[in-house]
Amino acid sequence: WDTVDIQYTWNSLGYRGPEPDKTAKKKILFAGGSLLIGCGLPLEGIIPEIIANHYNADYLNISDYDSLTELVDPLQTVGVDYDPDILVIGDTRFIAENNWLMAYIKTNLKRGRLDIGKQELQFFNETFNKTNNDILKIFEGYVNQLFPKANVVFLIAPRKNFKFENDIKNKVTITRDMMIDLSRDNIHPGFKTHQVIAQKLIEKIDEK
Repeated sequence: WDTVDIQYTWNSLGYRGPEPDKTAKKKILFAGGSLLIGCGLPLEGIIPEIIANHYNADYLNISDYDSLTELVDPLQTVGVDYDPDILVIGDTRFIAENNWLMAYIKTNLKRGRLDIGKQELQFFNETFNKTNNDILKIFEGYVNQLFPKANVVFLIAPRKNFKFENDIKNKVTITRDMMIDLSRDNIHPGFKTHQVIAQKLIEKIDEK
């Protein structure tokens, strides 16, 4: 990627991607975090561009969030105003803002700055995991109510620190075999991985 010029351009709403056209015949709304925003990749190589081109659709990518619950307000305002036919709720770093607390606990346990027993830590884990699962159920209902005519698909990446079962019906789960390469920052997925995930999402969207 050292030879590729990667530029981040933002539309008038402050999100990466083209200026949205609310009058377009087919519209796709993407909402998530760094994966959907395409960190370390040129715009033409990221999931929203690949999927929008596949359906010859206009799109709006409201992705710049660390947790799923941070999407509540932008979905209710910018998202509803856009009125999409397809909605992809993408991977974020956490499910809820308070998940940062669990990350803080685990980080400081490793550094020896906290004195928490195994039973307490197990209780914390179970509580956070149950809360995350409940939030996902509530969030799914919230999104379906906001966008009753849209084909809604969730993109979920199981986390090392936050493994839990979820009952979301219309979803694509990112697995290890999908992770083929990395982007220029050597942290986020690369172009080939975006292609694989985009194809899985297209297959899920077409199921309806």
